[in-house]
Amino acid sequence: MSIERLLQQIAYSIDKKEYIWTDPEKVAVIGDINYTAAWHEVCCTLCALLNRRGGTIILGITDDEINSEYIFKGFDEGNEELLRSLNESFTNRDGDTADISKYLRFQLMPFLEGQVLAVYVDAAPEENGYVFYKNAAYERLVTGNSRIPPGRLQDREIKGSPEHEPNAQHEQLEHIPTDEATPAAELVVEEGTITPATELQPEETKATPVVPVQRIYSAELITLFGTDYISLLPDYKQLLSFIYERNSAATTQYPGHSEIAEQLWAIKGLSTGEAAHKRHLKEVKQIIALMEKNGFVLRHSGKQEYKINTAFTQVKNLFN
Repeated sequence: MSIERLLQQIAYSIDKKEYIWTDPEKVAVIGDINYTAAWHEVCCTLCALLNRRGGTIILGITDDEINSEYIFKGFDEGNEELLRSLNESFTNRDGDTADISKYLRFQLMPFLEGQVLAVYVDAAPEENGYVFYKNAAYERLVTGNSRIPPGRLQDREIKGSPEHEPNAQHEQLEHIPTDEATPAAELVVEEGTITPATELQPEETKATPVVPVQRIYSAELITLFGTDYISLLPDYKQLLSFIYERNSAATTQYPGHSEIAEQLWAIKGLSTGEAAHKRHLKEVKQIIALMEKNGFVLRHSGKQEYKINTAFTQVKNLFN
């Protein structure tokens, strides 16, 4: 699916108040970048896409996952100076400034009664090592931006850093084209898949992105989820078990994402405030999106009802 088609779907979603999701590994939707949290999210997402497979960031639309809606904010061309600062925001492992301009393309696109900005991102060459933002390297996963653990940082041999490359394309950050741009990376968004943009706290809170801490490697898991999803959060186990139990009880009303989230919240005994609760709800919705994408969950159109498909036995053996 092209970016144009994706924007058409988001416009339809806003008009009809029907929430759609897109592929979080390929696309991030971020609102007003004048806010600290949103700009921090832009930088973390850009870093994550550079270190993974590339993708696209759409600026000017807020993805409100808590209320399941998109809010059109529009992109202000007065923010061009802010975008220029991107080239000074990233470093290599040695702490030297990394020139990322050669990996970016910008395209202003009409949307509703205004415009949005599409930022196309190429993956940085592996031989240059990871790109860092505020002394941390991120990668883009289906659950959003994830900090790369120290043990993996040394796996990628550093033969040079982006700032040592020619600056022939540096002018891409000097001007935001208003006509059609050529994407820096081919974008493929699967029909029916979903992307929530990762919600980040303001910089001063120094929130740590979600990092998968439980790793299960097995033939069944790779078969069920694919090699891209072999790292699972502990909450995943509880979520699958909860849905499995509901299905085994032969209930006719399968739990929706809100009920699942509240059940997990109760199981974990968390009471750390409203912000943490909202982040928990968001993470559960992202996990359900991953399950849907990999055939674990069937989604009934127009209703928030979910059930596991025929892989009940494999799920029980893997996660119980």
